[in-house]
Amino acid sequence: MVHRGVVHFEDHTRPAHEAREVADAHRTLLEHLRAAPNARKSAPSALRGWTIGHVVAHLAQSADSHVELLSGRPQYEGGAPGRATRIDAGADRPWAELLADAERAFAAVEAAYAGVESWSTPVSMLAGPVSAGYLPLIRRREIEVHRLDLRLGATVDQIDRSYLARDLGFLEAWLTARSGEIPAPILELDATDRWLWMVGRLDVRGVEPAGLF
Repeated sequence: MVHRGVVHFEDHTRPAHEAREVADAHRTLLEHLRAAPNARKSAPSALRGWTIGHVVAHLAQSADSHVELLSGRPQYEGGAPGRATRIDAGADRPWAELLADAERAFAAVEAAYAGVESWSTPVSMLAGPVSAGYLPLIRRREIEVHRLDLRLGATVDQIDRSYLARDLGFLEAWLTARSGEIPAPILELDATDRWLWMVGRLDVRGVEPAGLF
């Protein structure tokens, strides 16, 4: 995942703590989803080409992918093409079925995190090999970013400041390891906008996207 230099998860993450935070974030996300009307399934999300149903299907599938990784299996059967095919196939299921699948997958990954004996165990993500200790922070990022993409009323101001500061520190270290520096206009932004730019949810005039994902 890191192409230049080394970013150690022990320096930037607290996986056991973050695993517990993931469970809380799952509950908040499910509250948003349960409150949404069935018709929202086919509405466009903030991601080009993806409906709300696509995002929910992806959130469940990405949770399952962490269970696979922690079991020593590939993150996605069939790689990136297999991942995309299953998201497309799952997006049009009835809303109740989408929610039930999300609830099942969220509970499964929480149980998988609780069973980790060593966060230093290597896992092979699509983006490359990393230590398992990165997974809870990655999962939390997935939840927070896609909760915004769902357009169901969540705002970036509702994201826990402690998590955001932790993740921003990791992302800045990762970007520095890759490219050697963070663009000066980005350093002038406040922490929330820097995080949004890092995760590809904010365009800054005259600055190329972070390109981390």
